[in-house]
Amino acid sequence: MSKRVGVYICHCGTNIDGMVDVEKISDEIGAQGNDVVVCRHYKYMCSEPGQKLIRDDIVELKLDHVVEASCSPKMHEPTFRTCVSQAGMNQYMFEMVNIREHCSWVTDNRDLATIKAKALVEGGIARVKYHKPLVGSKKPVTPAALVVGGGIAGLTTALKIARSGYKVTIVEKEEIIGGRMAQFDKTFPTLDCAGCTLTPKTSEVGRHPNIEIITKAEIVSVGGFVGNFKVKVRQQPRYVKLDKCTGCGDCQKVCPINVSSQFELGMATRHPISRPFPQAIPNKYSIIRDGAAPCQSACPAGVNVVGYMNLAGLGKFDEALALVRERMPFAASCGRICFHPCESACKRGQMDKPLAVCQTKRFLGDRELSKGVFVHPKKQDERPERIALVGAGPASMSAAYFLALMGFKPVIFEAAPAAGGWLRYGIPEYRLPKDVLLQEVENLASMGVEIHYNTPIGPGRSIDDLMKKEGFSAVFIGVGAQDAMRIPVPGADAAGVHWGVEYLRDSAMGKVPPLAGKRVLVIGGGNVAVDAARTAIRQGPASVMTISLESRQEMPASAWEVEDAEHEGVSFEHRWGVKQILSQGGKVTGIELRAVARVFDEQGRFAPTYHDDQLTTREADVLILAIGQKTNMKFLAPEDGIALTPRGLIQVDADTLSTSRPGVFAGGDCTLGPASFVQAVGKGREAAESIYAHLVHGGLREVTPKEREVPKEITPEERKRAQPIPRQEMPVLAAQERRGAFAEVELGFTEEMAKAEGQRCMSCSLCCQCGECVRACGPVAIDLTQRESIRELDVGAIVVATGIDIFDAKKYPEYGHGKYPDVLTNLEFERLCNAAGPTGGKVVRPSDGKVPQSIVFIQCVGSRDKARGGEYCSKVCCMVSAKQLSIFKHHSHDGKAYVFYIDNRTGGKGYEEFLRRAIEEEGATYIRGRAAKVFEQGGKLVVRGENTLVGGPVEVEADMVVLATGLTAQKDYLNVARALNLATDKNGFFLELHPKLGPVETSLAGIFLAGGCQGPKDIPESVAQGGAAAAEALTLFSMGEVEVEPTVASADRSLCTGCKTCVSMCAYNALSFSEEGKVAVVNEALCQGCGTCAAACPVAALRVQHFLPDQIFAQIEGMLA
Repeated sequence: MSKRVGVYICHCGTNIDGMVDVEKISDEIGAQGNDVVVCRHYKYMCSEPGQKLIRDDIVELKLDHVVEASCSPKMHEPTFRTCVSQAGMNQYMFEMVNIREHCSWVTDNRDLATIKAKALVEGGIARVKYHKPLVGSKKPVTPAALVVGGGIAGLTTALKIARSGYKVTIVEKEEIIGGRMAQFDKTFPTLDCAGCTLTPKTSEVGRHPNIEIITKAEIVSVGGFVGNFKVKVRQQPRYVKLDKCTGCGDCQKVCPINVSSQFELGMATRHPISRPFPQAIPNKYSIIRDGAAPCQSACPAGVNVVGYMNLAGLGKFDEALALVRERMPFAASCGRICFHPCESACKRGQMDKPLAVCQTKRFLGDRELSKGVFVHPKKQDERPERIALVGAGPASMSAAYFLALMGFKPVIFEAAPAAGGWLRYGIPEYRLPKDVLLQEVENLASMGVEIHYNTPIGPGRSIDDLMKKEGFSAVFIGVGAQDAMRIPVPGADAAGVHWGVEYLRDSAMGKVPPLAGKRVLVIGGGNVAVDAARTAIRQGPASVMTISLESRQEMPASAWEVEDAEHEGVSFEHRWGVKQILSQGGKVTGIELRAVARVFDEQGRFAPTYHDDQLTTREADVLILAIGQKTNMKFLAPEDGIALTPRGLIQVDADTLSTSRPGVFAGGDCTLGPASFVQAVGKGREAAESIYAHLVHGGLREVTPKEREVPKEITPEERKRAQPIPRQEMPVLAAQERRGAFAEVELGFTEEMAKAEGQRCMSCSLCCQCGECVRACGPVAIDLTQRESIRELDVGAIVVATGIDIFDAKKYPEYGHGKYPDVLTNLEFERLCNAAGPTGGKVVRPSDGKVPQSIVFIQCVGSRDKARGGEYCSKVCCMVSAKQLSIFKHHSHDGKAYVFYIDNRTGGKGYEEFLRRAIEEEGATYIRGRAAKVFEQGGKLVVRGENTLVGGPVEVEADMVVLATGLTAQKDYLNVARALNLATDKNGFFLELHPKLGPVETSLAGIFLAGGCQGPKDIPESVAQGGAAAAEALTLFSMGEVEVEPTVASADRSLCTGCKTCVSMCAYNALSFSEEGKVAVVNEALCQGCGTCAAACPVAALRVQHFLPDQIFAQIEGMLA
């Protein structure tokens, strides 16, 4: 069946006709037939007369297809689609050809441009014949808007939409709204107070019933389509409940930490809990926390190190101990024996020495023990459930402590005559006195924890019996690794040979073998070996030597323990392994050793190899083999139903510590292998939480995601915060007093030492969650347990108003920003001028607080510089400098102002007049030329540059230099662009749909732009664009429904192989995989018709309506004909 095609070619004034021979193309196409009924050309086809030509021809000539050749379809395709539909033709029977951007604007060869333009028109004619009538679907519009960004543009948009009766949600990444304008002192050209202009708007936004503000938030993803967007928002915690906070400020008064204020650009300090300024909206307090400090992240028990160290620094020792006990019940014991990974992670160690965390914690515990009064933590209401705990080591005691706090009745069964496990029978008394451990055990018992001594679990009283016969609701297994690891060593059965674990246990129980005058050899490189050697040296031997496989650096023993051992007289030899034990008459006489080739393989695994030809011997009367320890699992019975791992440890779920038997949990050495005290305590707490979840909620413990850790490298800001206080050194017993006695070696901190050590903390997490603000808050508004959350919003329109950022002046080191304190950026100078700023509005030099008598302003720092900044003009800098020099002159009437400039650009109402007043009335000296360098000379800043008007170099002395830094895209612009699927220019600013006809629209229908995120703008422009974006959103809402284009993908089920390639390629989440049909499924409401899936499909099962293969191939063939 023949087609009736009408072809219409636009001259576009001279935009097309100036390079393309439009009349020639029209005549040739009109004469060749090929289903072309009519071919016309007109100077402005998009005008009403041009459109009338098309409409009349459709009716009179009964056209069924139309081709129009002119400019970009992005600009006028909707215009012509509407035109043909008004004449009764389906709009998808229209094809638009771009001969402006593709032909006339890309060459200066008229003949070639004409040939190409004709080919494109021929392609359009061939293609349009394959077009089919399509009908879009109608979808209702969600009458609510999302505004991303709370600056002046976003606020304008939000207010206009809200005043029209629609709901608006503002998502702002900072803790307050107001954007950059909130930092300004005055605005040009009227010199109005910025605060007086802005705060009425922020106040109205804050109290408007149709506006919700979500602060400290960012967009994660956007799904859906115009009128029906589904937005995911990630909100960082404020740690303050907005509905309860009254803004009284009591919390701020007690906060022990001062950090640099970002709002004041580092020129003042703030407490981590504060508000940027008194008129801020929301007018509530907020807590800034960068994440978990490295010390807290390194602690296996999760103790809040930064918090209790800061409290100790204030002398608030009771509060500090209470904070320790939130994760560590046994402060006095832990402070003596912990291997303190927190200190290894402490960032202060990169500056001088890490904090003495362990010793401070010990002081807190000892202080309470010395008073003899245990402060009971607050317990929950009592519960009826009884929990059995097997073993009275650190894991079980920790679990019992936390279970008691939860209201349960913990009952510990211990096979030994005393509690403590390895703490009692493995740690020597010179490290952990028994009376300290005993007092902490008694404190535990005072909380209602039952401990049954000499009561082993095993044959006759199994775990199965505890649950079935004795009625325990849950069981925790926390037995430690107190059996010696034995290896087959020839001669190990000789008298005088001991195993390290057994030797330490016998010593703890008073069963000390006679060592007086004997030569003692200890074999091993771990802490057990060192403890054994230090125990032996106290028993009067002739000598004690420790021999290890590892080098000194490779030894697993704590370095400080090795050093103490050496001070006490223990000698060390390294990289020797046992070949055999020498004996005579059944008694040990020495040991034969072989040299170690390596201890660890290439993967770092323990795999020692030896040089068998390098042998030596050492004489000994007593030999202690301390080569490892293990857990004895013989107490488990088959009916217990407890599965073990291939290593012989109890198998548990890594998150919940639940075993293979429901209701039975395990933690510590019996699940980890030989571990540390603090690891066991941490696992005990986790098990208690799991038992609570199991018994109270009937489910598993919710594992809270680990808090993001702050960067490990120390920052200049942290160095600045660090107090110049040396690390407090632990007083110790003299080495000569240690031999022959088990008196404690470390003597403990005094109050003054603990306080001084706490004051060394740099608070690298900012808020340390010490809880002082919580205790001070009357309305109970502070919640330190808040975590990051995800919210989902349904909106019909989105306005992006994320604003601008400020160029980093340090990229111009020749100007001295960051080097000279009196070289400021224009925004820093703005804060100096502000009555609510760091100086209360006094323009003074940061270096000495004196009023400057001369200021040099340097323009275009980061603007119009392709090499180091943006090649674009930031548009407002010239006016900002003119404004600031006027403010300076109002403060200092006799002061002198100089401006180094390239060009003065004053494109705004009243701007040129304002600049003229700055020069003529304020007496500012403008020097045309770039400043080359800023340096100090004779106590003054000197600016060296060039005066291009007089043609020579110039130097100007100044008391202060202000850099007019350019405006840049937000640092996180890529995250926003990806979440919203928006395009950006090369500078990171979001691209509008069209510079002239769609300045606030984007390529995605229903998403609009406002303010500086599109490019540098002044306040009037931002306000105007905010209003325009609001108008676009309101237009959408007033329509009530939108037509979703039918140019979407469809899947041919008969061809689809279910490879899922298309699913992973779709940027709009419009494709999914049907498990039932094993084929791809298209959600037409989400599909944007981009065609990525069709291009990626290896079997051509996906096609996009209106872009079908026959249409594309016909177009190609038509162009090539």
